[in-house]
Amino acid sequence: MKRLCFCLILFTSYLGASSTPILSPVPVHEAYISKFSYPSIPTPIGVQPPASKIEEAPSRPYDDAIWIPGYYAYVAEEGDFAWVCGVWRRPPPEHVWIEGEWMKRNGGWIWVRGFWSPVAQDKLTYIKEAPPKSIDDDVPSAPGKNYFWVPGYWENSGNNYTWLTGKWQEFNENWVLAPACYVWRPSGYVFVPIYWDLPLNNRGAAYTCEGRGTILEPDLAIRQLFLYYPDYLTFYWHWCYYHPDFWGDCWCLPPWWSWTEWWTFCECDLWGLWWWWGHPGFFPPVWLTLQLSLEISPPSEEMLELFSKMSKPDFPITKGKKPLLPKGTPGTKVLPKPNIQNDVTPGGAVNVPETPSQQPGRQVAPPPPPTAPTQP
Repeated sequence: MKRLCFCLILFTSYLGASSTPILSPVPVHEAYISKFSYPSIPTPIGVQPPASKIEEAPSRPYDDAIWIPGYYAYVAEEGDFAWVCGVWRRPPPEHVWIEGEWMKRNGGWIWVRGFWSPVAQDKLTYIKEAPPKSIDDDVPSAPGKNYFWVPGYWENSGNNYTWLTGKWQEFNENWVLAPACYVWRPSGYVFVPIYWDLPLNNRGAAYTCEGRGTILEPDLAIRQLFLYYPDYLTFYWHWCYYHPDFWGDCWCLPPWWSWTEWWTFCECDLWGLWWWWGHPGFFPPVWLTLQLSLEISPPSEEMLELFSKMSKPDFPITKGKKPLLPKGTPGTKVLPKPNIQNDVTPGGAVNVPETPSQQPGRQVAPPPPPTAPTQP
């Protein structure tokens, strides 16, 4: 991967702070919060990972939670490995955890990430050809303020990929939508269909690794992944909708984020705008007009410091004619939708599964975790 997928954002003050954020490369277990970005092939590193630690699992927080052991993650910024503590996790309905692992490849070592799958590992289907990059949908107006946009995705049939357009979906307090994605494995690309997952407040327990049994609180977990939007796109939208006080108090988001029209943009447009806003003087996205940029308030010094740690998006945002600086003030504005033509003919709309019942039904039985001996 070109960048570290997990980064802990620790703030010197909890809410309403104006101090510079402290960044610490402490990952979150990928079984607790999974990313859904383009399946890039990991870049080998020349250092062999250490042997896995022996963990003693804390008390089980839910009767149906399973213990998923920890692993070593490579922190590119530090040039070293960091231990990711195991987690207690309530599986998404009808899903099983496929564990990640370190593999030797091309003279180095790569991390093959884990993921939640509707089938067991020996039933996985591998696709040789990588999926194309996501494209821009012609997004209609939202049916209401309590809807979010489900991203479109590429459907594979044999040797062909067909683009399925996204759709509006109503928020559900009890479930978070995990969008469809492809996961790279050494045998090929695995397609993971859309599924519903549990929100952070009852999906299990992750730990900070700083002390025995220290639980990673949901709001801190959100901050850990803040820099890597849109890898957790619908997850962030769900949290933003049901926890607006968090966003308003921690100065994590720009004041114009509440403009509902932004949510009709594809993730590339929205992320490109957000990145440009945090890097004044850079060329803006091609669709950003001078009039629109004048309506956007400039970022604070804290946000500039935060965004300085962020990797540039892997899609172009430098096609504008000249740099534009955000100069406006917070407010409400009807935003012009960028006119970006699709280069393919869509083959249909995405199929979003019905939300599970409040009490999840039968679940695929995950493989039992290895017995964890008592830690010395």
